[in-house]
Parts: sequence; C-alpha cells; structure tokens
Amino acid sequence: MQAFGIFEGGGAKGLAHVGALKAIDSRVEFIGVAGSSAGAVVAALVAAGYKADELFLAQSNPIGALEFDYRKRLFGVTSWEKWQYFLSDAAVTYKDVGALGAWWTTLWFYRRHASVINEIRRYNGVFSSDRLRAWVNGLLRTKLHHNGVIDARVRKVLFRHVELPLKIVATNVSQKKLQIFSRDLTPETPVAEAVAASISIPLFFRPQCINGDSLVDGGLLSNFPAWVFDIERRTYGPLVPTIGFQLATEPSQIDVNLPPSLNSLSALVSTVLSGDSQLEIREVENLHLIPIHVKVSTTAFDLSADHKKELYSAGFDAARNFLFGNYGPKDPKVMSGILGFAKEQFLELVGRSTTTHLRCNVVRRTTKGTLRVTYSFGMEEDPDDQLEFEAGGGACGTCWEEERIIVCDLEEARTTYSSAWKMNKYQQAMVPHGLKSLVCIPMYAQVGPPEVIGVLNFDSKEDLKAEFSNLSHWSKFGKIAIYVVEEMFSTEV
Repeated sequence: MQAFGIFEGGGAKGLAHVGALKAIDSRVEFIGVAGSSAGAVVAALVAAGYKADELFLAQSNPIGALEFDYRKRLFGVTSWEKWQYFLSDAAVTYKDVGALGAWWTTLWFYRRHASVINEIRRYNGVFSSDRLRAWVNGLLRTKLHHNGVIDARVRKVLFRHVELPLKIVATNVSQKKLQIFSRDLTPETPVAEAVAASISIPLFFRPQCINGDSLVDGGLLSNFPAWVFDIERRTYGPLVPTIGFQLATEPSQIDVNLPPSLNSLSALVSTVLSGDSQLEIREVENLHLIPIHVKVSTTAFDLSADHKKELYSAGFDAARNFLFGNYGPKDPKVMSGILGFAKEQFLELVGRSTTTHLRCNVVRRTTKGTLRVTYSFGMEEDPDDQLEFEAGGGACGTCWEEERIIVCDLEEARTTYSSAWKMNKYQQAMVPHGLKSLVCIPMYAQVGPPEVIGVLNFDSKEDLKAEFSNLSHWSKFGKIAIYVVEEMFSTEV
C-alpha cells in the first residue's frame, strides 16, 4: 500500500518510531516522508532507504544504527554528566528556598555549575549538534553509496541526492517563521544540517546556523507536520492515505522531583515542543493516526538497553494493533478489486447484465469531519471523487445521518439539489452528466457498537431506480455492504 508517512518529534522517544516501522514494513510503501525533531532523524533515514531492522533490531543484545550509547556518541560522557549534575543539583538546591535566601543560593549554585551556565549564556544551548550532524550524514552516505545513488566523492548528502520525497521541519528563529527543507525548496542544503536544526531542543542543543539563519527544534511550531504533503496529496488524489506516527508521553512522566517553579517550566517546555496536533491535521484527508504511548521524557538520552527495547515494543504494538485491530487504511488498488466484485454481485442481484454501466465507491469521514470518497471502482475518468459533503448533505450524507438506504433520481436532483439534498452549485457541478440513478447503503462496524462507518454507493447512467427501490433487495444490499466492510477491515496478517 502506498502512503505518506509523518513522524512526530519527541527527542529520545523517537526510537518508538522504529518499532512501528517494523510492524508495517511489509504492508506500506512510503511515497513521501516528513518529520520534526526526532521524527526528522527517522524520516531522513527512511528516505535514504533504511529498513527497521537496520535501525534497531530488538534481541537479547540489540543491534542497528540506532543502538549505541547516546551520551558518548552524541554528547560526550563528561558533558552529559555535568548536565545531569546540574539538573539534580537544581532540584535539591531550590526545593525549599525562600525569597531571602534565593540570591545567596544562586551565587553558590553558579559557582558549582559555571561551565554549564556559561555554555547556555554564550551559545544558547549546552550541547553542540556537531556529533549528531556527522553521525546522520555518515549513515546517509553509507546507505546512498551502497544503493548506487551517490559515489564515494560526495562528502555531504544534499536534499537533491535523496530520491524519495523528504521534508524536514525546523523553527527559523532569525526570521521568526517555520522552515521547511525539501528537495524542491532547498536542494543544496545538507540533509544532516536540516536534521540537526530540527532536533535542536532550545537550551539543550545550541541553535543550528544555516545560510546565516539561526534554527532550532521544529517542534516549537510544528511537531507533527502532517500538512506538508498537501500539494502532493492533490497530485496523487484523495485515495492515497497519510499515516501519522504520534508519540504520546503518559502524564505520570512529569518530573515530580523538581521544585514547583522548575516543574512548571519543564511542563511548559514539554507543552511547547509537543504542541497540539489538531491544528496540523484538520485539513488532511484520509489521515490515519498511530498513537504510540511511551514512558520516557524527551531528553532521556541515557536510556538503558531494556528501556530502548520497551520503546521499540511500544511502537511495534501500536502499529500492529492499528493495522490488524482497528479501521486502518487498505490499499486502494486492492479495494478497487473488491468493489469490482461487489459490482458484479450487485448486478446479478438486480437482474442486470455485466455490461450495464455501474460505478461503485465507498464514502468515509475525513479528519475535517466531512464525507469523501475513499475507495472507488469505475470512477477513474470522473471528477466527483473530489466531492465533499457534510453529514446530511447529498444522498450519501443523508444515508450517513439517517442510517438508512437512500435512493436518488439524479436527473430530478439536478433541479432540487439545493432544497432536497443540501448541495451547493459547486458540488452539483462536479456530478458527471448522464448519471441517472444512485443508491446509498450504510456500512456498519462489525466490531463494537453498531455505528455507521461508511456509505457504499452504486450509481449508473441507466435508469435503475426501480431495481434500487425494490425492498426485497435491500437486505441483500446490506449483505454486500457487510462483505465490503469485512474486506476493508480484514485483520489477516
């Protein structure tokens, strides 16, 4: 199944994305990937051609490109220990300090941690991203050279070297705006520099300088950039799904050991970096979210091997449950074949020959709450797969809202579309001329509450209203809808 992939930022939590990738490796072919912060690291490596097992293989002794001591490789053990001592000492020093003792306490605290504080004051961050940048570039060079994309003379992998569409999001502090890096927008920018910018957590990493601009963590403005493929989605059409991998930290992970003032600051920083994805997904159609619940903080880069395995397992379990236990996406090409068979069964039921013109589609709810064609058969040359309805609008919207079969005379509807079907003139203009009859059949969930989860539509250029309206057929219409639902939400591995 082709899909766009979006990887949410989350610092050290990003390893969970690898577990999710493992669960869907054999099911999904990405046609574009994007990410912010830690999600940018994963997106870049996926775009270069890395598979989940190459990134992290959870076994008795985990191996892979992401299995190493982050403290030593990315930060330096001495610098990391200074930072950890700074945090733990702050928690103890300022725990019960009153206003009168704050000045004297701060003076001695500064003397103990002058090197860390001066790093923040001088460079706006404790850690340099040089090691991370070199590490990412090395991984990209190795994979692209192995795949024959670049030769050994290429020292820095640029966005133009990466064939799979890749988009990385960072925050441009100099220009006070969101910065998007991609093959089209920034072809000559090194991918590793964009990744380093996107993951530069304020005060933790020093800002990254690119083309004279200072850039920091993309999560400040867009931690879950599901919207970055809006143009590409219009090119591919609404049938191609977008799969979003979200990292959700459990509320209990707030550091209760910090004093109230620092605890509030920690919560504030976490909120800013995590954001609220509702604004980022509201216009994205056919979006499928995989929430991965993790139990580590954003800056917990000193994870033990067991904690890394737990992160990986959390991602794997979340993606597997999504694909095989929920109403996840189905390959549109597979669904076209299923709907083609449903069409044959439908024509046999109503007593019409296989040469009868009949189109078939499934309408489902989008992220915006509107109704839109998700899967179709026989609509390749027609524009009405772009039609959107509110619940209650059009015949399919009426079917959804009233939870009953709706038969529509499309010739008559051309004069009553506004009053009878709550359609505007633009929606009506997209309905192909020549269509005469339509039947809409509600599709019910086969697991859990019997709620409507879609509408199965059959329409024709021939007058089939009598066949559509035949009450003796309606129970069999329902069986055809059940068949489509079962195939659409098949849990077979």
